[in-house]
Amino acid sequence: MSSAVFSALPFIVAAVAAATALGFVLTPLSIRLTRRLAAPDGRGHASARRVSRAGGLAVVFAFVGVGVCAVAFNGLVGALPQMRLLPQEHLWAVFGGVIAAASAGLLIDRFRLGHGWRLAACVGLAVVGLVAGLGTGTTFDAGAVELGGLAVVAATVISIGWTMAIIVSLDRADGVAGLSGGVALVAAVTLATASLTPAVNQPSVALLCAVLAGSLAGTLPWTFHPARVSLGASGVLAVGFALTALSVMGADKGTALLLVMAVPLADTMWMVLRRLSTRDARGRHGSLLHPRLRDHGLTHRGALFVIYAISLVLAVTSLVLPAQGRIVAFAGILVLAGVTLYLLSRDVTMTRGQGGSEQGQTSGSGR
Repeated sequence: MSSAVFSALPFIVAAVAAATALGFVLTPLSIRLTRRLAAPDGRGHASARRVSRAGGLAVVFAFVGVGVCAVAFNGLVGALPQMRLLPQEHLWAVFGGVIAAASAGLLIDRFRLGHGWRLAACVGLAVVGLVAGLGTGTTFDAGAVELGGLAVVAATVISIGWTMAIIVSLDRADGVAGLSGGVALVAAVTLATASLTPAVNQPSVALLCAVLAGSLAGTLPWTFHPARVSLGASGVLAVGFALTALSVMGADKGTALLLVMAVPLADTMWMVLRRLSTRDARGRHGSLLHPRLRDHGLTHRGALFVIYAISLVLAVTSLVLPAQGRIVAFAGILVLAGVTLYLLSRDVTMTRGQGGSEQGQTSGSGR
């Protein structure tokens, strides 16, 4: 660890503590102030109470509030000299994009807008990132010299697809109490840790990732089972945009985020494939893996902890592997997730079928 990184740790830890405290305090306030956003538990939250969908507002206020104050305070004390070298348009694009994402999500939840509006918001946020230079296309600048417009088009498509994939996977995970916030917290901590490694050495980016992690940690006690609030569209859009933007600021950490988010990404991909193959419109929200784990005897919290543990293992792996290794590992996770979901679903179907046969035999003998 370099001396610059070591000297920045107290400042980063203080910012994390402030964001965690603010997120924890603001969450119950957001529940009270946005009761119109409350809805019966229809997205997998195992609770008979009405669950507010405004938890993301607390995350956004904590992240932007503490983040802006940390940047301003750093300008006075110079705790992170690299922060001054960070392009200001990148910095304010992150904060502005998060605010815009939360505003769009608030409207989506308030007026019960459909999935088309969510996808439109994803595309809009990706465009904001591209305009500000936060798209994944920044990693293809060298190739753009040789490929010209083709590289620009490819980078644009990848950036929009990348942003949409992260946001959609978080949106589905938000259907299970505590899942989206927990996985996003692991991802933010991983990005912060990666930014502090000697190979990357970006304490300024680590500060923003750590503040996001603290904001999510403060909200997690309220979104964990039994949930009083979910991140909602405002939180999903804002957190998804923040993760994708921070993952490509400076040195490329996008592949690290790809591997950490492998479980919800694979879950979403296989859900889409299942719906295309069976034309089954059910299961729009919620994880496929979580209910399968519960079918095999785990409690709601137990299934959550299993997914958390897998995400933590993938997080550590992402910090060890190079970029190409992360992509290969992600491809392996996709295959493994598909096989696992198939086997778990097959076992449940067989068990239910055997149970039905035994009931039929019992009723037949009774006649």
